[in-house]
Amino acid sequence: TGLGMEKYFAADGAALALKFVTPCGGRVGTDCKANLIVSDASSGKPTIISPADLQGKVEGPARVLAQTRGAANKYSIHFKPKKSGEYTISATVREKYTQTVKFYVSDATDPNLSRIDGPTKSGNVYSFNVIVSDTTGAPLQVDLGDQLAVGVEAPEGAFTDIQSVSNGNGSFTISLKVLQEGQPFSLTAQLNGTAVGNSPLQFSS
Repeated sequence: TGLGMEKYFAADGAALALKFVTPCGGRVGTDCKANLIVSDASSGKPTIISPADLQGKVEGPARVLAQTRGAANKYSIHFKPKKSGEYTISATVREKYTQTVKFYVSDATDPNLSRIDGPTKSGNVYSFNVIVSDTTGAPLQVDLGDQLAVGVEAPEGAFTDIQSVSNGNGSFTISLKVLQEGQPFSLTAQLNGTAVGNSPLQFSS
């Protein structure tokens, strides 16, 4: 039943809607994919189409071959990029209904060569910058989306409002609001499950 809903086969003349449903990001040299759902435009029900009805196209910094795959009412467009940067993926059904999405491809990250800089302080807000490097030690220049996980160890009630934001250029800004001065803090940052070079970073408020 696909996504847990009843099966619905799209009639040849049915109006359809396409929607990409997963975060779009990947790495150079790996199988990158964007998943999508095809739905009936009137009812909103996910529909089943013939894989031959779906065409995929990928445009970006380097030419790549796009492959479409599908089963039940889940479909995907795959490609294997050789160069980092921003790609545009287009999905077209029955040569009529089209949807596009941006897809960010990064070079292979090296957590050991990446680092946390900071903190800087503005009032009671402490900010840090995470610089992500590739395997050569060069800073990445592409959006890494949600690949960074952060955590803080501190006495209970010592801080609040921790945030991590991708800057769109291979770096992240981490901020937190300190509620208790004179306390020890330990900040951790992980790239896809691996700690960056100087994580955990110890600091005091």
